[in-house]
Amino acid sequence: MQRDCQRSALVVGSDSVIAKSLINKLQSEGFKTFATSRRNASIDSLFLDLLRPEHFEFKESVDVVYICAAMVSLAQCRDNAELSERINFEAPVVLAKKLLPLCKSLVFLSTSAVFDGKKPQRKETEQTCPITKYGEDKARAEAELLALSDKVSVVRLSKVLTPEYTLFMDWFSKLQLGESIEPFYDLNLCPISLPRVVDCLLQIACKHLSGVIHLSGYEDVSYVDVAHYLVDKLDLPKSRVEAKSAFDCGIDKTAAPEFSSLDMSSSNLKFGLAFEHWSSLLDQLYRNLYSSSVRI
Repeated sequence: MQRDCQRSALVVGSDSVIAKSLINKLQSEGFKTFATSRRNASIDSLFLDLLRPEHFEFKESVDVVYICAAMVSLAQCRDNAELSERINFEAPVVLAKKLLPLCKSLVFLSTSAVFDGKKPQRKETEQTCPITKYGEDKARAEAELLALSDKVSVVRLSKVLTPEYTLFMDWFSKLQLGESIEPFYDLNLCPISLPRVVDCLLQIACKHLSGVIHLSGYEDVSYVDVAHYLVDKLDLPKSRVEAKSAFDCGIDKTAAPEFSSLDMSSSNLKFGLAFEHWSSLLDQLYRNLYSSSVRI
């Protein structure tokens, strides 16, 4: 029987990996969940076209709204600037204005790309300084949303790793086939686990937190260092790693910041987080692959 005091949530953009995991977490915690999709509406989702957010109709009162929908490819945002602006800036603001009267908290997922990547451990209080179209539109959306209400929280994320991360799955496949892998030595990531992100997003709703919140790994690491670590775990020779320069391979330097880590001092206190080294995160995600991979 449904409880009278059951909590509820609306997740805008249910097609993303983070949103799907978040919905599962919310439901496991007893939340009644509503979700939107860019696909046609169904029993499980409400139709929302981010190019026409003003047409979205939602009348339920909910405890929390999560805005997860976004256009996240740096290259696509650069090459389709108008589309990026409409999806990453205009749509969240329009939706927030419609949904804030219906909720106790509104959570907007943002990115470390609101900074220029020239130094690590950026603090929540630092001025945004994006160098990509994606980062620019996210930074503009942050500012507009925070100005709308003290019920808004902006959650900046570094790289959220999942077991299905395409690049690493491709590496494992090549190594199993006896091939070498070619990671970039001049391109970094700052990984954080999906479960940790989802747990914190749930706490934000339950504690009615607001303002800017950082969820990040604790340090930046190069892709070549990650590759060497995984090859070692597979008991393969280091010669199977053939490091290359991202910039020599045509990667736009503006799309490859040197640092993407965010300061976690405040978040550690808010959420009671323990230090999570990137190697431990890799072990959590890929331990089964270490033991099941064919040694070649």
